[in-house]
Amino acid sequence: MPFGIPASLLGLIVKGDLAGQTIYTDRHGRKVYYAEAPALKPPSTLQAAQRARFKTAYTNWKATTAANRDAYRRLALRSNLCMTAANLWIHVSLRGDFLLLTTLQRQTGITVTPPPYVP
Repeated sequence: MPFGIPASLLGLIVKGDLAGQTIYTDRHGRKVYYAEAPALKPPSTLQAAQRARFKTAYTNWKATTAANRDAYRRLALRSNLCMTAANLWIHVSLRGDFLLLTTLQRQTGITVTPPPYVP
């Protein structure tokens, strides 16, 4: 890119499913395109249950207060986690890993409201 402008700023980074094509970048930095493959069979009962759990956890994330979401963002940044605030919320919510959340709060001094556990 000229002048050091990131391609993502110009909307040039494409990934995911687009117009019947699946697009991603391989480990060598090359773009890979292939026809989007439809599912061959419906999801299993366990897959549907896990997807429902994830959807509930994400819905809970969107429903929490803006102040709590901001506190989670600061907590994730200050903890140098390799995940976003939403990923941290979902992890704790699905795994019930409230000890992790307590440890991160103690280490950073940032208090957050724990998410509800999604069984």
